[in-house]
Amino acid sequence: MRLRILLAFATISLCDVPASFSQTICVLDSTLAFGGEACGPGVACINVHSGTFSRAYIMATPGGITGAEFFVGNWPFWQTTVVTPNPAASIVLGNPVRSTPGSNVPFYYGVNIAFPVCQAGSPWILLFTLDYYAAFNINTSCRPVAHSQPSNANFTCPLVVMCNDPVFTAVCTSSCVTTISAYPPVGVETSSWSRMKSLYD
Repeated sequence: MRLRILLAFATISLCDVPASFSQTICVLDSTLAFGGEACGPGVACINVHSGTFSRAYIMATPGGITGAEFFVGNWPFWQTTVVTPNPAASIVLGNPVRSTPGSNVPFYYGVNIAFPVCQAGSPWILLFTLDYYAAFNINTSCRPVAHSQPSNANFTCPLVVMCNDPVFTAVCTSSCVTTISAYPPVGVETSSWSRMKSLYD
């Protein structure tokens, strides 16, 4: 079963064309991931104090998948992020938020994650947990994008693999934009946060 799921990323017929369904991959904070409110239509928010540790989640929705392939573009704290895959996953190749040494190129960007059984959680399926240190002030956004070396050239998109054994159809997903704001707590001088940031420059 594990091998069949992994091969689903690579054995999609070259005559297939990407299908777009209602699946979505998002980076969410702990509140939004488990029932909080978004900042607006299609936009999620992460608001943290710089100089603190926090947690975010990479989630897929709706249920009924056995894997995913994607990269989170513009995740600002990749140097100070510990990535933990869903413990139910049987195969994880790559990293969702930072570059990984490749065999034929200096670096590649992206991750493949596969599950031995269908994941049908509602409304979200956990893919990865991101424990990170917000080392500096920032106001930016990130979003899941295609793997830099997609397993199939016809699927240059973030994708999930469906549960339709033995076919395991891959489908392109939408990806929500996540705005990320890190700012110092009230009463902390900016100079101290500048010194903190210099440790990671």
